[in-house]
Amino acid sequence: MTDEKKVTTGKFLEKLTLSNKAIKDARAQQIARAVGLKYKRLVEDIETKVEDLKAERENATDLSPSIATSLLPAQDLDADKFVANDLKLSIQIRNAEKQLKKAKERYEYFFGVTPEVV
Repeated sequence: MTDEKKVTTGKFLEKLTLSNKAIKDARAQQIARAVGLKYKRLVEDIETKVEDLKAERENATDLSPSIATSLLPAQDLDADKFVANDLKLSIQIRNAEKQLKKAKERYEYFFGVTPEVV
């Protein structure tokens, strides 16, 4: 007979002897963590998009003269382009805000809490 030692401890043995339920639980935790991170990232990205669009729209309304000493407003303003751009940005903001709301709702549905975004 050989003098072999029986392995009784360690992660390797623990992983080999996991029950079917424990394996499913571990896999479920990994999947939930990955999906949660993706949803949080999506929420962050949409929030950033909304902020950027709002800033772009606000900057577009800066109609002050191009020369600081002039009292005349910018004369090269194309009213049609201004209105079209303002409307386009407003629609993009509205759509992004709807997308943000829906992403937060779905995160809460899947994970039971509102996503904490930094």
